[in-house]
Amino acid sequence: MYDAELEYAGFWRRAAAMLLDAAIIAPIGFGLAWLLPTGAVHPVISVGHHLTTSILFGVYLVYRFGGTPGKLVMRLAITNIHGEPVTWKQAFLRASPELLFGTLVIAGTAIAAWELGVPQPIFPTREEARLLQTVTPFWLKYVMGVGIVWNWSELIVMLTNRRRRALHDFLAGTVVIRRRVKPSLVSGQPLPPDGTWRESALRP
Repeated sequence: MYDAELEYAGFWRRAAAMLLDAAIIAPIGFGLAWLLPTGAVHPVISVGHHLTTSILFGVYLVYRFGGTPGKLVMRLAITNIHGEPVTWKQAFLRASPELLFGTLVIAGTAIAAWELGVPQPIFPTREEARLLQTVTPFWLKYVMGVGIVWNWSELIVMLTNRRRRALHDFLAGTVVIRRRVKPSLVSGQPLPPDGTWRESALRP
């Protein structure tokens, strides 16, 4: 697939996909949190919960189907720069910054909640946030600061290049494209509804 034949996804379509993913992940997170024992939860459990969800959405689904549920609904596909399916390595590299920052933040707040002997709040009140700050690991504020800089850099980079690639796309060698398969590329066949698009829809 030639570069001229790829239609790169813009900011608003990608933002809509991200909101859809959040709407899907939130109930799952609440459901799993409800299944956890009441009271203080060991930080390892909190981190494991986060990693499981993040790897499923950010790595496995991207490799297997070319995108998260939100991207699939918005008819977007994550591919390599030639429009071909991503490898396991590319899927992991693309998700690695979010995995790293998210895991460190979850770990920091989970450690603080464990120290206080209370459940880790999903949406802490002002009083809960104040109590957590008294025992939060010193390194957490630096991680959150770097994370904020990274997120703004992602947005700026994505808006200032022709292919609309964010930093994690450059890291993994990927692009996000519209799922519009042209007859010249796939012998006139429509995009398969299941995961077989990996072999039949993106490879010329």
